[in-house]
Amino acid sequence: MKKRSQSKNNHSFFKSVFASIITLFIVFGSLVAIPNGYIILSTMSNIKLNVTTQKMNINKDKLQNIKNHKPQIAIVLGAGIVNNSKPSKILRDRLDIATHLYSNKIVNKILLTGDGRNENHDETQVMYNYMIKKKVPPGALQLDPYGISTYESMARASSIYKIKRPVIITQRYHLYRALYLGRRTGMKCIGVSSNQSRASKLYTIFTKRETIARIKDFITGIRKPNPQFTNYH
Repeated sequence: MKKRSQSKNNHSFFKSVFASIITLFIVFGSLVAIPNGYIILSTMSNIKLNVTTQKMNINKDKLQNIKNHKPQIAIVLGAGIVNNSKPSKILRDRLDIATHLYSNKIVNKILLTGDGRNENHDETQVMYNYMIKKKVPPGALQLDPYGISTYESMARASSIYKIKRPVIITQRYHLYRALYLGRRTGMKCIGVSSNQSRASKLYTIFTKRETIARIKDFITGIRKPNPQFTNYH
């Protein structure tokens, strides 16, 4: 009788543990799926162009479609530099698209936003130097050295630089979040995804961490805190 009762108790215990594990999986899955799903689904229609080749042979109709939205400026988000002298592959891809949009008269201004607080690792200055080498005139470039995160870049673009209708340029995995934050900070954004170097190691690393970043910025977008830095460069 005791053995039967003990066996029944053990069965109930394992059943309870199993139910708890399933509940945890459901809760964790919801915490991941809801923010990621919302951010992706709510911004998909705002992505107007997907560039996958270095040749930049972009269909003119697609360029015209971007121009029809009347973007007042292109925003290029920082993505790492090498030896404080050249952009990473994925940042170079973003800058090349911005150059292409400028040369085709889609935009006449480009905001380069990233971390430029340290002269030994000045992301925005490296971006600026690269664009100058690409024959983009200095008068068309604006630097935001306090864009230390995607949210800071978007919040500052809206509140400090008074941008209302940007075209945001970044990789597709990142573009959903940038568009979401741009909208939450009061801008009417469209996006161009720069996926020329999607086989690179850095692209893979950033793609993996993006799931967690979306959860964090989903909440940040609801809270909408003031930018950490309010300097106008």
